[in-house]
Amino acid sequence: MNILNMGAIRIGDWKGVRLNLLKGNATWSLYDLNTDEKEQNDVAVNHPDIIQKMIAISKKEHHTLELSRFIIPVLEEERNK
Repeated sequence: MNILNMGAIRIGDWKGVRLNLLKGNATWSLYDLNTDEKEQNDVAVNHPDIIQKMIAISKKEHHTLELSRFIIPVLEEERNK
């Protein structure tokens, strides 16, 4: 898998994952690693507050790369909102 095509953020036992970024899919999946080490149960719909924190971190920490081939449009759009 292309590493530019995914992103992840960890907050304590929570792990937020985004796949298919290059296709414009900005949907987050959320896993509670305390109870779901294999990341099989997406609980994002049950924890919108955690997802919002992860979105804020993603916006704050994303930096535009100098080489255009590494730019991920969906992250650039989110950062500039």
